[in-house]
Amino acid sequence: MRTQRLLLVIVTCLTTVLVTRPVVADLLSYEGFADGDYIEGPVLGQPITGTGYTDGATWSSDSDFFADGLTYSTLLTTDGVHVSRDAGEMEGVLDLTVGGPFGAADLIGTNGKIGGTGVTSTIYYSVLARRDDAQEASFAGFQTFNGPVNGPGTVEGFGPGEVGDPLNYTWFQGGSNDPIGIGTPFDTETHLFVVRIDYDEFVASEATIWIDPDLELAETEQSVDISSDVTLNEGGDEGFDRIVMRGTRLWSFDEIRFGTTWEDVTPTENQGPLSDLNNNGFVDFEDLTILLANWNKDVGVEDGNLVEPLVSVVNFADLTVLLADWTGPGPAGSPEAALGTEAVPEPSSLLLGVIAALGLSFYRRRRAAGRA
Repeated sequence: MRTQRLLLVIVTCLTTVLVTRPVVADLLSYEGFADGDYIEGPVLGQPITGTGYTDGATWSSDSDFFADGLTYSTLLTTDGVHVSRDAGEMEGVLDLTVGGPFGAADLIGTNGKIGGTGVTSTIYYSVLARRDDAQEASFAGFQTFNGPVNGPGTVEGFGPGEVGDPLNYTWFQGGSNDPIGIGTPFDTETHLFVVRIDYDEFVASEATIWIDPDLELAETEQSVDISSDVTLNEGGDEGFDRIVMRGTRLWSFDEIRFGTTWEDVTPTENQGPLSDLNNNGFVDFEDLTILLANWNKDVGVEDGNLVEPLVSVVNFADLTVLLADWTGPGPAGSPEAALGTEAVPEPSSLLLGVIAALGLSFYRRRRAAGRA
């Protein structure tokens, strides 16, 4: 028992003091409106706690937070609140710094915008949305924007919602809109919208939008009936700096993600590695503690015996697997690993520290035995 405790102390010291590196993660931004991060009631003035947003920013809106987050199929979600809005705009400005997640993914253009001037790259985003009344079609949706919605020189971005079609959910940008795929009629159910934008500095950028994809299928396996391919209109290549939830219709929004792959923005509950022993979406100290508590014991996979659970005890082979999957801790309430710069162990350095800890423990026991 003393050995496991010593191992945990050494590992903690290594990860929080000696070894610090940026988390390597393709998830660029996540806002799940986590329980404890937001208070039910008016949104106005509440700090943005999601990752990938401008430091110190607050939501400015006449919207409200309501209990119980939105869910869809097996999409990995955070317990918490969702935002519901009825009129006007709710904006969140994203992190545009060179050292931020979008900058690290080479998505910041020379004009300082995501997907802006000179960018040739791909970005994905997803959002859960629900139309909360059954009245006739009006105008509402989720969009990217370049500049404040009502500001001078603002360029309206691309997104899903209800615009121009009296029956079906649509994509829209500026004055253009069309049903998504063959059309999905309005209802009051929660829908998952996924958007892919392929930026090209030389030609017009292209976007693909899906409604209610099958999360058991890959991007290339999705039905064409639920997607539309769109060429971004003039101004689309200037990029964006914020997200906007807007309109004149009562809609709810939740689980907003930006990433560089389909998998980043459509994570599922059963997607984690075996080393995620507590099944919370990331591999960190909690999983390491479980493994160390069962060190040298004949236990199952769920207790840290990851490599040969039928013929071996928990040992360095299992520890190596866990460290290879290490993500580090996530923000409070988040199902994903933390973004930005966090204290995360290099697996090789961490393994050396563990070996040293075991060696020190063995040496002390031998020395004590020799004195007896």
